[in-house]
Amino acid sequence: MIYQAMGRSAASSAALTRLKALASTDWAYGIACVHAFRGERDDALRLLAQAIALRDPDLWNIKGEPAFRSLTGDARYRQLLDRMKLP
Repeated sequence: MIYQAMGRSAASSAALTRLKALASTDWAYGIACVHAFRGERDDALRLLAQAIALRDPDLWNIKGEPAFRSLTGDARYRQLLDRMKLP
C-alpha cells in the first residue's frame, strides 16, 4: 500500500504478488485491504467474502478499516456486512 501511495505502481504490484504467494490462503482480509486501497473493488470484495468464509480473525476491524472506505457505496460491501450481521 505504501508503494501505491508513493505512485510506484510497479513496485506495489510486485509486492502484492509476493504477498499473495505467501499468504493467499490464510490472510484474505489483509490482501483485500491492499486491493481496496489500490481501487480494485472486485478483487477486494471477492477476498472479503473469502475472509468471511474462512472466519479470518482480522474481520473484527472491517468497519474501521480506512482502506475499505472506497467500498462503502458498493451494494456488495453492504451485503457482506449484512452477512456478518453488522449495521
